[in-house]
Amino acid sequence: MKSIFYLFSFLLCATGFILPQESLTAIITNPQIGLETNAEKLIEVVEDINNRDSISLVVVMGNITANGKFDEFLWAQEILDGLRVPYNVIGGEKDYTLSEGKGNEIKLIWGDDKFFHYVNKDVFIGLNTFNPVYDSKGYYDIETRFFLHQIMNEHLNGQIILIRNYNYSKQISNWEEIVDYLAIPSRKKSSNSINLIAIDEDKAKRKTEMPYIALSNSFGDKEEWKYFLIKIKKSGLSKLEVYKLKDGIKVKEEVLNISERLPIRSTQVNEEKEFQNSATAIWNIKLQKSIAVIPSINNNKICLTSKYGSIICLDNHGKILWEFETNGTIYSFPIIEKDLVVAATNEGDLFTININTGNLFQVIGIGETITSDIALVDIEYKGMQTKGICFGTAEGNFYCYELYSLELIWWNNGIKKLINSSVISTKGKVLFQDKEGTLYCLSSDNGVLLWKWGTKTKVYNPLFKSELVINNNSIYFLDFDGDLHCIDLLLGTDKWHIRNIEATFLMELNKLKGELLLHSSKNELLTVSLKKEKVMKKVKLPYELKDEIATNILSIDKNLFIGFTNGSVYEISKTTKNIFLGFAPIISLDKFNNSLLVTDYDGNITLLNLPKETK
Repeated sequence: MKSIFYLFSFLLCATGFILPQESLTAIITNPQIGLETNAEKLIEVVEDINNRDSISLVVVMGNITANGKFDEFLWAQEILDGLRVPYNVIGGEKDYTLSEGKGNEIKLIWGDDKFFHYVNKDVFIGLNTFNPVYDSKGYYDIETRFFLHQIMNEHLNGQIILIRNYNYSKQISNWEEIVDYLAIPSRKKSSNSINLIAIDEDKAKRKTEMPYIALSNSFGDKEEWKYFLIKIKKSGLSKLEVYKLKDGIKVKEEVLNISERLPIRSTQVNEEKEFQNSATAIWNIKLQKSIAVIPSINNNKICLTSKYGSIICLDNHGKILWEFETNGTIYSFPIIEKDLVVAATNEGDLFTININTGNLFQVIGIGETITSDIALVDIEYKGMQTKGICFGTAEGNFYCYELYSLELIWWNNGIKKLINSSVISTKGKVLFQDKEGTLYCLSSDNGVLLWKWGTKTKVYNPLFKSELVINNNSIYFLDFDGDLHCIDLLLGTDKWHIRNIEATFLMELNKLKGELLLHSSKNELLTVSLKKEKVMKKVKLPYELKDEIATNILSIDKNLFIGFTNGSVYEISKTTKNIFLGFAPIISLDKFNNSLLVTDYDGNITLLNLPKETK
């Protein structure tokens, strides 16, 4: 009998997996590497995690860096690579808004900005919600949703722990759709159990109707640090806080009350949207690629660039004529000039492509990160009138390359700050802004600085990208505070300005009436008289748009069309009416063949038939 007992004990020890082992996931929040003290704290946290045998996964979420600098990303990688268990990274707002590559550094260093990791039957899913076009509203792009859908089709049965890089109170436009994906029934026909993890220091703004795990920052001003351990149980989860005080390292456990689950929606909301479209679609194409910038239209051809590097050409019926892969990321719109399409990748490659065939004409590597839009200027080169391609870089250099040879004509290295603005040219001048909002005017002949103009603002938003509008001898633009400025184009001096209107980045010029149309964060459409230098008219927009951002304004005859981040397009004439409601933020509105071309962030291109009076 004893021999049987000893044999059983031996087998039990030799096959430890027979008894379930406690498995913990460690989460480090907002390390913000860039300060010496934070790096030292992260080193100590990594050492403490390595000393705990029960940890099988580490997640680093929130702001990985303090300033978005590439060296800070590398510094964080060097420290985190000291972990003895697998780790995943999902960046925060600073990593995307302050970095040269808008967060592409995360993909370059760690392979991806999203992940899933199984712990037994349970799965941890980390998804990037940053929208490089409208940073004040999060959005899960179509590529991320494809990724999630594939995972959930394979997921059998167990708890789902979703990690998001925005704090809980941050708006995410398509949050409900992600919940739908997570709620896909398993093969055992039982609903998945969903839990959310988010950083949330502001408890007062928590929405209690949606249960989640709230985490605070790992590092503060003092020498102390903390990180979190998530323990998965059959009955739910518990959160352990590991923290260092002067008298040593302690652990505090909190059993989470998750008796209520994240509500599982149906697709009724999406179905309702389809019935609200009052404009008739002539054609629609679904590219299923994220489109972050406006298309270029010329000679009945539409050229688009996707965020992940595709250049696509459509004919006037919405048929794809050709597609070219740059193997980069693109945040600047393409330009059509005769038979050439010009596009630039964030990584620093400049492409020219034959618009008729889709064949590569030329490509050149700049050797710097291209962070601004691109623009064409009229120049004289080698005794001939030609075109120059102008753009700015993360290093603060501004370049001009000849269109047909891609030879460098001139460059200006005196800006010294990241250039991430629109670029516009007129009468021998090229104008742009740096990341601090300073406006520069260079000679398009040789790149010499003619003048610069800057203003102090209350806020700092490096992703704010104001329209630059030129009319007669003035240039109009908006600063970070939403104040409108009119600058003398010849002298670079302030003519006039309008403050406290809280305008967003959009402007539409009506030359015939001498008016600027602006969208205000007060949910209003403003009409500014350029002659009287003041707001002449305010139109209150529908209440349902109060939390949305206007993304494009288009004037066609007497009517205005405005696109918003919720996928809606409104027509404003004598009345205000919703003519289109899609599923993704509107990127652009264009007049095309006497119709309205609507492009959204998910790559849906729709040509809408306009009423006869607006054609």
